[in-house]
Amino acid sequence: MPQQATASTLPKAVRGQQPVTRWFYINIAVLMLLLNVVAFGPSIIDPIERRVPLPLSPLVTVHAIVSALWLLLFLTQATLIATGRTAQSIDAWV
Repeated sequence: MPQQATASTLPKAVRGQQPVTRWFYINIAVLMLLLNVVAFGPSIIDPIERRVPLPLSPLVTVHAIVSALWLLLFLTQATLIATGRTAQSIDAWV
């Protein structure tokens, strides 16, 4: 009888020292951040060019902060996944 191959599910010994092999999402996150800086930077640096009167409404301010935080979260998640730093179960968070 031929022997069957078995799959091994042993964890890797060193997780933190893996090379980054998934650059696509990291590059997209950085590109999105750069596009936002290029698009909104001039109106932040030189408010004279801004078409919206100051001060900005609280809703616009909250929207800008939440959008920036979402992009930073996206970059963080993409980097963590690409480097292999994922929790194996919910027990890792508790």
